[in-house]
This record gives sequence, C-alpha cells and structure tokens, in this order.
Amino acid sequence: VGPTYKTLWIIEKGIKPGETVVVEGLQDIRDGSKVVSKPAPAPSSAATPTSSANGGN
Repeated sequence: VGPTYKTLWIIEKGIKPGETVVVEGLQDIRDGSKVVSKPAPAPSSAATPTSSANGGN
C-alpha cells in the first residue's frame, strides 16, 4: 500500500489482475470466512483532481 489521496489508498504493487481486496470488515474476517464481494462504487467527481485544484491554467 502506498500513499493516500483524500480517502483513497494507492496500491503500488503486490496485487495481480483478478485478485480481490477486502476493504471493509477486516476486523471480522477469519481464515475460512465466507466473503461476499461487490463492485466498488465509481469515484465521485470530487475525488478526481482538476486543473484548477492543481493550481494550473
């Protein structure tokens, strides 16, 4: 896990295409736990940097 951007974590290495990442309920997960996956929501426009947010013209 690398740096964060607002409430998002940047994964820099260690996850391969097709692997699943648990992002909620980690305190309850145990070896052999049944996990129900669901797609992550699309980032909101507020999470996407814009040129004005970066101070550029």
